[in-house]
Amino acid sequence: MTRACPCGCGKPMVNIGEGHTERLDITPASFRVIVTNCPKYAPHKNCDGKIAQAPAHLIEGALSTEALIAHILV
Repeated sequence: MTRACPCGCGKPMVNIGEGHTERLDITPASFRVIVTNCPKYAPHKNCDGKIAQAPAHLIEGALSTEALIAHILV
């Protein structure tokens, strides 16, 4: 942009302020791997119970987290 006065006098135009605009932008989704360690518990030797482990996923066997499932649904 030229700052010369459009009247042709050769003097530079005077700055009297600036305009302000806002734009909405989006950042593409990024994916990350979350590793969750879930301890396994076994009953004592004399007990007849099963091995217990806390569930690691909202959907058993799925790779997606709760946040990814919510993002897809919305």
